[in-house]
Amino acid sequence: MKRSALLLFLCLAAPAAGFGGAGSGVVYLSGPSLSKHFHPYGSQLNDFHLGLGVEAYYRKHNWLLGGNGHFMFNDSNDRTSFWIGVAPGYFVGAQAKLWAALALIAGGLKKAEYNGGRFSFFALPYLTVGYNRVGLNVGYIPRIDNVTRAILLVQLKVLVYPFRRLDKN
Repeated sequence: MKRSALLLFLCLAAPAAGFGGAGSGVVYLSGPSLSKHFHPYGSQLNDFHLGLGVEAYYRKHNWLLGGNGHFMFNDSNDRTSFWIGVAPGYFVGAQAKLWAALALIAGGLKKAEYNGGRFSFFALPYLTVGYNRVGLNVGYIPRIDNVTRAILLVQLKVLVYPFRRLDKN
């Protein structure tokens, strides 16, 4: 398990290393999230999700190529889930000030409610916004027949690399 976690981290961090010419790389730690389920459910589902993830992006001009992984999080049914994906996107703003990016995450998910708990593929658009080193990921999960209703998710993230001042990019 330790080897696979290290390999996963290296795969996610590779885009941020700056391979492929002049550009800049960033790495975020993503943490807890809140969700809004669009159907009445009383208290049977959890809206606060603990978790830990890594996002690494390589940016050249405004285009992004990244890797995202949420290594474990408690889902709406308080079960541990995992996901990993690649995230191409488009960035606007100055990293040291207000910024936003629209991206698509395409990857794999292991969640008890999907595909009988087996590994499943997914592709979802998301918006990430922030100021300086703090950001929010905003995602929308559409209704999936016999699995879930539509869900809106908001997740906190913090920039951990580069360590230098952001206005020096």
